[in-house]
Amino acid sequence: MKVLDPASLLKIHRLMLQARALEERLIRMYKQNDGYFWIGGPGEEAFSIPLGTLIHKGQGLDYDFLHLHYRSASILLAMGAQPVDFLRQMKNTALDPFSGGRNFANHSSIKKWNVTPITSTIETQYSTAIGSGIAQRRHKETGGVVATFETTQVAPGYGNFFRIELSGERGTLAVHSDHPEELW
Repeated sequence: MKVLDPASLLKIHRLMLQARALEERLIRMYKQNDGYFWIGGPGEEAFSIPLGTLIHKGQGLDYDFLHLHYRSASILLAMGAQPVDFLRQMKNTALDPFSGGRNFANHSSIKKWNVTPITSTIETQYSTAIGSGIAQRRHKETGGVVATFETTQVAPGYGNFFRIELSGERGTLAVHSDHPEELW
């Protein structure tokens, strides 16, 4: 097991605090009628921040593709997104870099980082992620190219995280879950 150095641990902790503060601010904005709609991921920072720090970001098939869902602001913050951009999206301003003010809060899209558009429907990212994985596999014969996304089932009592990795090196689809009995 790799042990993180103190600087990395502090960076992750700072990002986790920043992500939680952002989510709390978005909730306040929604309650003050400063946004039409809010749905986010407070409480998921411990999963999302480390994942975001591991992403090989860039544009094109040589980089990771992200097929995320609406609880993914922490992942994007760890990748370098600015908190103010999420506030702009919540207010539906033209300065919102994710959609120009045309999408719900936490429905981001960043072409230069291969973050595909987040849809309003849940769990539709699975089928497009498979396509990204196939394209990456055809592009590179070797390497650890991974298209990653995670989701939470929306039902009372559920907090199950799923992560699917499409690896160009292995050519396989690996599904990871807290509760594998619920995958099928």
